Amino acid sequence: MASTAASASPPPAGWASDPGVSAPLRHVRAIIADHLTHGPTDPTLAQRRAWRDALYDAIALPPDVVSTPVRDGAVRGLWQSSPGARHDHVLLYIHGGGYEIGSVRSWRVISAVLARRMGVRAFSVDYPLAPEAHFPAPVDNVVAAYRWLLAQGIGAHDIVFAGDSSGGGLTAAALLQLRMLGLPEPAGALLISPWLDLTNSGKSIDDPPGYDPFNPRAGLESFAHDYLAGHPATDPLASPLFGDLHGLPPLLIQVGGDEALLDDSVRFARRAGSEQVAVTMQVWPHMFHEFQAWAPDLPAASAAMDDAATFLDRALADAR
Repeated sequence: MASTAASASPPPAGWASDPGVSAPLRHVRAIIADHLTHGPTDPTLAQRRAWRDALYDAIALPPDVVSTPVRDGAVRGLWQSSPGARHDHVLLYIHGGGYEIGSVRSWRVISAVLARRMGVRAFSVDYPLAPEAHFPAPVDNVVAAYRWLLAQGIGAHDIVFAGDSSGGGLTAAALLQLRMLGLPEPAGALLISPWLDLTNSGKSIDDPPGYDPFNPRAGLESFAHDYLAGHPATDPLASPLFGDLHGLPPLLIQVGGDEALLDDSVRFARRAGSEQVAVTMQVWPHMFHEFQAWAPDLPAASAAMDDAATFLDRALADAR
């Protein structure tokens, strides 16, 4: 069983109090540092999942967001809606967590806020996690959720995808699978701090531009091992970086400037652009992994969410 340190590591002294960054960023870093410093010792998998969820559970949702669980055959997830949200447009959200931790409950802080800013409903997919489930079960589950939305009469051009971390990689993998199956593609997709290369060959993993408390190499390798269960990491549905990206819908990639996974985004954006995909990449200085979750407290996170909402709104309009 992986230890707490395998999936996150306590930050060094001075990270939270760095005078070179803004006061709001120091505040959020202090919250993260306190959480990571007081994690459980040699936890069970259930404890690791609960511990990571607790970090995001502390972030308040807008009070007008209504969440409704869904269980319909193999499709499980969470509808999120705010007053006035359009029901004919849907944000299909895929949470992160290394394919092993994370949940629609804890990552709802991104999906709900983003959908609220867009004025649409969000459906967050509750896909099966490793080690109970292995590749390609999550990919198949996301595709099943997309088919489920289509079967309800929601047009492909009225759906956009978004995902963070492993959920960002899973978003890209699902897009590749949709193309293989001949299904209509959604209007566009947002990849937040995506993990796109499960071979972990990005140079920034071992030499990140800044301190990344969430993605030590040991954690990424442990997650990949448990998820792949012996399957080649170079399979494009596991590592979309190695896929044929021609024909993908417009993409926005947002990544923090301090992230270990920065190279995944840079290499994927370069490849997508060379294969005639309309791709925009934003690198946010000094930001950490999945910083968008802290939009209520962090101005850069709010600005990133505004940009993401604008991009996805435009993708929906252009697909008409």
